[in-house]
Amino acid sequence: MSKKQGGFSTIGWMLIAIAGLLAFVLLSSTAPLNNLLFSKLYPKPASEAAPPQKSFSATLTLDPNPAECCGTFVSSTGSGYYPSADAYINILTPKSTYVYTRFTSSSGTLSFTFNTAEPGTYSVKVYQKKPKGGKLVQMSETPLDVVQLSP
Repeated sequence: MSKKQGGFSTIGWMLIAIAGLLAFVLLSSTAPLNNLLFSKLYPKPASEAAPPQKSFSATLTLDPNPAECCGTFVSSTGSGYYPSADAYINILTPKSTYVYTRFTSSSGTLSFTFNTAEPGTYSVKVYQKKPKGGKLVQMSETPLDVVQLSP
């Protein structure tokens, strides 16, 4: 005597697997959190990621900008800094970095002068310590183009 076993055939199981796969694809592509899901599954490499946006609480103006190289005095004025506090100024030139410390006014303004050296793009960054916690934060960043005028 032979016994016949009942149940789904191989084709039936394949149809269920295909239906499940289709349901997963539809659900994952229309789900409200699909961006979060796909960013976890397929993260972008750092080379394709958007650079972080810098926003500073203070402003710094350089005059003149652009400036002539080799001894031109540049006047720097700014506002929005922590009042009555040290400001740490970094001037990055193509060949050197200069560091100064100045004290801000009671209204949070800052002014200083410096002279140019070699031609190129300078970056003037100002840092201050937060009043609460004392963490050093960048308050402003301003580029300066220093050009060599022909004789």
